[in-house]
Amino acid sequence: MKNPIQIFFLCPVPEEQKPINEYIGLKENTLTNWTTLSQSNYFARLISFFTFTFSLSFLFCKKEQLGNLFFMLLKADWETASSFLFQTLGNNLSEYLLGTLSFLIFCFFLLLFRWKQLSTRLNESRFLYEEASWYDVQIWEKPFSLIKNEKLMSTQKIEPILQRLFQTLFFVLFSFLLVFLFSLDERS
Repeated sequence: MKNPIQIFFLCPVPEEQKPINEYIGLKENTLTNWTTLSQSNYFARLISFFTFTFSLSFLFCKKEQLGNLFFMLLKADWETASSFLFQTLGNNLSEYLLGTLSFLIFCFFLLLFRWKQLSTRLNESRFLYEEASWYDVQIWEKPFSLIKNEKLMSTQKIEPILQRLFQTLFFVLFSFLLVFLFSLDERS
């Protein structure tokens, strides 16, 4: 029986289409690698991402008032600038939170899609690939030893990431619903 690594190197699938290379790509990509971090680093990165997105939401929602704030800061009128900033933030906090949470929901759906697609490709016993172009689809049957190794990788490496992303998405959706209901209550 051949070694699974030898089998994988002998397979006709182009390198960029192999699931293991896709996994390595997701782990090395700065937009997706934070999902593989330890629990504390994951939450730290999530909070920093939320803060960054919230800041952008605040800046883009009040473009016309941003100029006023900039000129107040240039004149070194710190007291007026800070009161203006807190008044603007306080009056529209739910609007900024809804914008931020909407963007986070979109990002988490994209992350879930990418990792779920990889998990599906690892768990399949047949592999569809393209050699030259989109109409030249080939099928490669994976050997049993490779199927076993890829399913183990999917179970050990990708399923925990998917669980974490589902839990985080649920929390963000729940937060969005709470802020939305609070903003409706605030308007009436």
